Amino acid sequence: MKDSKLIMVVTGEASSDQHAAAVITALKKFKPDWHVFAMGGHYLAQAGAELLVDIKTHGSVMGLTEVLGSAGKIIKAFKTLEHAAAEKKPDLVMLVDYPDFNLRLAKKLHGQGFSILYFISPQLWAWRQGRAKIIKRCVKKVATIFPFEEVFYRGLGINAEFVGHPFMDRKPLALDREKFCHDLGLDPAKPIVALLPGSRKKEIETLLIVLVQTIMELRKTLPDVQAIIPIAPTVKEHWLAPAQPLPAGVVMINGQAIETLAVADAGIIASGTAAMEGALAELPMMVVYKLTSLSYFFAQRLIGGVKNFAMPNIIAGKEIVREFVQEQVNPIVLAAELAKLLTDEQYRTEKKQQLRLVKEQLKHRQQGEMTAGERVAQIIIELGNESGNESGR
Repeated sequence: MKDSKLIMVVTGEASSDQHAAAVITALKKFKPDWHVFAMGGHYLAQAGAELLVDIKTHGSVMGLTEVLGSAGKIIKAFKTLEHAAAEKKPDLVMLVDYPDFNLRLAKKLHGQGFSILYFISPQLWAWRQGRAKIIKRCVKKVATIFPFEEVFYRGLGINAEFVGHPFMDRKPLALDREKFCHDLGLDPAKPIVALLPGSRKKEIETLLIVLVQTIMELRKTLPDVQAIIPIAPTVKEHWLAPAQPLPAGVVMINGQAIETLAVADAGIIASGTAAMEGALAELPMMVVYKLTSLSYFFAQRLIGGVKNFAMPNIIAGKEIVREFVQEQVNPIVLAAELAKLLTDEQYRTEKKQQLRLVKEQLKHRQQGEMTAGERVAQIIIELGNESGNESGR
């Protein structure tokens, strides 16, 4: 058996690109001769992966109507990956998050005999549990980032392992609040709100203007409030144009979401990975979620028995972070909660304590000193060596 292996990685948005990059960076340390090709972004490229599809031009979408509007790009990306797998014959395929796309790809590639690892698993416990049949049939192993997911998947007869949450592997952030604020032209003595409208085109279109308007509404009672909007690297500049020009004291920066959450006094965050970022920063915050009316209509019917959609709340088993959805996502409603988060010290302290408990739950890891990225890299090595001959290389 050749020591060199070929790994295919498929991500769909900035956060999964970043998590996958941590895995590939670890893999390259263990197996420097192993080659990786991918659908991903600049994080995977920096980690040494060959990008066949760039998610900045074939970025992820959300909701039924959004998928229909981007069908051409999605199909093109799918076909590119399908042909690349047939030509290159990878020893292992690692799918990362992005379930609507990746589960279809899993069925196709499994049918062609490829071994598949799923990292950051689909949230079957929340909705569309019928997809478990696809995973059980097509996926060799699932690497989960929440401990309850391992239990859930194993209960369905699916090979799953909790590898730890990637966010818990970060080094403590050393940040000078005063310098960070001054560099942005902000006053560190005045309250700062983190506005994270998501990384998908439809999220930006739906949320960005509303979040900026929320700050303007809040200034009617708290005139000194400032805001920082960190923009994910996959976001295209023209998506942001409708919110321009920004009001004084509201700044937009490239990346630096973690730094923004660290210096902020409160936050409004789009549902998704960023909500966990906020939780780990122990930031008093609210989570917002808004789809087109048609997409939301179908989403309500697909989700059964799920009370909360924000991951910190799901981990806590109750709503510790206020959730606002659809028509609730408006400046007047959001500004009222934001004012409470900024001015009610008892409320702020309670939120911080609850988020700290969520953070503690993610520290548990069965793999000792290994990071999540290193553990997934070890799984890649194990599965890659097992199935190297199966793909016909």
